Amino acid sequence: MRGKRLVAALTAVMVTVLLTGCESVGDRIGAGNYVRPYSMTKSEKELTQLLKGDDDYTVIGQFKVEDEYKSIQMGADVYKKGKLSETNDSSFSAPLDSKDSRSGKVAVVVRDRMVHLAESNGEGMAGSSRDAAISKKASEKDWVESSSEFTESAKVSDGKKIYLMSLVLTDSKQVETYSPEDIAQHPEKVRDYQYVYLFYVTFSKDTTEKSADGTDEE
Repeated sequence: MRGKRLVAALTAVMVTVLLTGCESVGDRIGAGNYVRPYSMTKSEKELTQLLKGDDDYTVIGQFKVEDEYKSIQMGADVYKKGKLSETNDSSFSAPLDSKDSRSGKVAVVVRDRMVHLAESNGEGMAGSSRDAAISKKASEKDWVESSSEFTESAKVSDGKKIYLMSLVLTDSKQVETYSPEDIAQHPEKVRDYQYVYLFYVTFSKDTTEKSADGTDEE
């Protein structure tokens, strides 16, 4: 238990370093509705290297949306043998209720198969760190691991999932690397792998959240 708490604490520190800074993302990326890969500064890279472990996977995106978007959500789709098994319940939502909140950064950090999803904007940070994001059955076995990140700007539309990172856990000796979006579009490509996690971000024009079964929650 103490080990998990230490991992969670270190991960939270790293996410804070990655998502906070003096430079305004909104000023730098201009107008539009999109998410794009974030290029770290030299000092950010140096700090990240100090905090990173050998088996860490990290992706950072920067976003900017117009005022019709009211909320942001992050979560994970879970595939087993190439079939969508669940949309993970470790997702979180945060309101976008001001101009400052509609530009910022999103991050996915996986450390020791614990997942931290976080979003930062001009009004603060929101995040979810739960080891339940990776199922107990998946986390206990000594799987071969592989990860990929999104590499191109993605246009935001209402409710569209923008896939930021994939995490593959398999007993296959060789793992083909596909982009997160490619896996989402062609899940048959990963039918030989026991678990594939696709971590995503979505933006909504509605402040109503969706529950795990797809019904509305006020």
